[in-house]
Amino acid sequence: MSEEYRCSNPSCNSDNISVGKESFRCLSCGIKWSKSHHCPRCKRKYLMDFDTTVECPVCNLEFEKKSFDEYTNDDDILSLQEKHEIAKLLREN
Repeated sequence: MSEEYRCSNPSCNSDNISVGKESFRCLSCGIKWSKSHHCPRCKRKYLMDFDTTVECPVCNLEFEKKSFDEYTNDDDILSLQEKHEIAKLLREN
């Protein structure tokens, strides 16, 4: 294996990892981590992978994976929380 992986979950940090093409899974805590995405806000390298979304454990923000394909500038990628806040403000006005 060319790159050494450890679980990014601070309470786990296990090296008991199953590595796939675009993600890796911790066999100790069961969390799946994306290798293909980073956090547009804090630039964290590995995010929790939930099939259509990824979540940053540092920022606690969740992003749709399709947004990474649609936008090249990190500032253009909105989290689900940011999208909900914008929708809420638009409904109020």
